[in-house]
Amino acid sequence: MGSQQELPDLGTNSIPIPIEDQRECHPDDFLDRIVSFQHVCSTLDISRTTLWRLIKSGDFVTPIQISPGRRGISQKELRGWIDARKSEAKG
Repeated sequence: MGSQQELPDLGTNSIPIPIEDQRECHPDDFLDRIVSFQHVCSTLDISRTTLWRLIKSGDFVTPIQISPGRRGISQKELRGWIDARKSEAKG
């Protein structure tokens, strides 16, 4: 049987989080998923050409270069863009 590693003592240097700032955390809070252009087009029900026009005009989220041949969109930024569009539509 292996020995258990002891956790470090944080002592009095740890900073308490006020109760009003504490909330349940969802795993998505820690991971900003990068989604494909295909996923974005499907979610927004637009063509790839329309997506590229939005990106080129500066009216959409800036793509993230994942590798030399692959780019994607931050899911959190996509959600923010959608929410902003909803707010604009409400006037």
